[in-house]
Amino acid sequence: MRCVFVVPPVSAISTRIAIAPQLPLGHVLVGSELIRHGHQVILLDSDAGNDSIARSLTRVRDLGPDCILVGHPASTIAHPAAMVFMNAVKEQLPHVPVIYGGPFATYNAFNLSRREHTPIDFIVCYEAEKVAAELVDCIACSDDPHNVNGVVAVHTADKFSWGTTTRRASIDVEAIPPLWDHSWDLSLYRAYGLQSVVIQFSRGCPRTCAYCGQWHFWQNWRHRRVESFVREVDYLGRLGNRVFWMADENCGTNQEVFIELLEQLAKINRGYHIMVSLEPGHVIRDLDSYHLYKEAGISQVMLGVDGQGEFTLGEPAKRFYARDLRRAIEKLQFLGIMVIINDFVPTNRLSCAQRCRYLKQFNADFYNCLHPTPLAGTRFALVHGNTRFCADLRKWDYRHPVIGSSRLNLLKQAWNAKRFEMRLNGASLFRQIVRRRWSVNPLARMANLLCIAVFLWEVVQLFGDTTSLVLSWMKYLWNSAIRRPAATDSPVQYRKTISMNH
Repeated sequence: MRCVFVVPPVSAISTRIAIAPQLPLGHVLVGSELIRHGHQVILLDSDAGNDSIARSLTRVRDLGPDCILVGHPASTIAHPAAMVFMNAVKEQLPHVPVIYGGPFATYNAFNLSRREHTPIDFIVCYEAEKVAAELVDCIACSDDPHNVNGVVAVHTADKFSWGTTTRRASIDVEAIPPLWDHSWDLSLYRAYGLQSVVIQFSRGCPRTCAYCGQWHFWQNWRHRRVESFVREVDYLGRLGNRVFWMADENCGTNQEVFIELLEQLAKINRGYHIMVSLEPGHVIRDLDSYHLYKEAGISQVMLGVDGQGEFTLGEPAKRFYARDLRRAIEKLQFLGIMVIINDFVPTNRLSCAQRCRYLKQFNADFYNCLHPTPLAGTRFALVHGNTRFCADLRKWDYRHPVIGSSRLNLLKQAWNAKRFEMRLNGASLFRQIVRRRWSVNPLARMANLLCIAVFLWEVVQLFGDTTSLVLSWMKYLWNSAIRRPAATDSPVQYRKTISMNH
């Protein structure tokens, strides 16, 4: 079968100013498995190509697909655009099966299948490589897809029919390597001005943080063989890629395996830049192995210090001493490795000042201020199921506040976060200039420029939202002088909306 993978266009992410859309590794992995099953696979990345829905639909129609698979690396915020695209596809190609997958589709399969006139024919739940291949095989052979474990079959006639959705066993990631020699257009993806690619060494996370659902989606932590993964990196490097994004929730879980990986990567390093996400405790643990970090090509380390935040709803076991992390960050920076700290923004002014002083002592290069978001599949969403929140899923990207009683409350949270970021990143930028760290890491100068661009763009958006709220108030007051307004006329009054996530 001719299978067309579509990444719908998403234009609401402000951070794409800094980092352009990257290779959808999930599509590559699923497509590689379909190729091994004898199917023809075409990847249409409308997000990276900045195509409109109409342009994407035209390209899909011209390809003459037998099956269309839709998904996005940013599953939740891309869902509105994905639904618009799939509805347009069903109008133009009503007989072509549409398959939808990803974390959002997995956790909301029941609600998605119960919608009237849904454009979705099949929903693939959890890890999709094996499931999608079996489903497409059934479609090609006109077999009953209900026999495929992990698939929700949706019939848009008079009733909805469910497949066997019992969770499958975890996939051996070594058994589903991506086929990089296929016709993926890797030159389309760039970061920091260099050709970039997304790779995956491990999958899953041993932590069970309440604000994250990835540990539940991937079920358990496992990794590929070091030798085959290093050969893959070497092959991609020969194709011109210079920036490698590790799509791992926690690749440093096993210290012995991680050190072995660094040693092997150091042997094939040709000036690569590897971006990793690590746990603070693991960075402190590897204090004596930082020379391997540098030799392997690690240029950026992202750390989450949210274990002591007020939105964790339980101990995520990320305990560490601040002085140890500060010493580790200083040593990483001495070697020219950028350090980014992720942390949730407190909601009250006093705790914000205290949290700012706490984070400043780490002297990180960048601070990424996040907002608590009730994403599907998290315990945080269950606890806040009856809370008022913004129903626009395009803003559920951790960069926008979504939990609040009114538009005014959300704007206050957003301005508070910008003030928080300005204090932290402003001091960090001054420190980098004084200590001339830009001469050690060739990406640091561009990273700072892009960070400033993101900040300014988000401030401009906030000014626009604030102006819109003021105009709404003026209209409300004008109408109040003429008639008695209804209870829901107030521009800052949010109606309580039950999201599909709950």
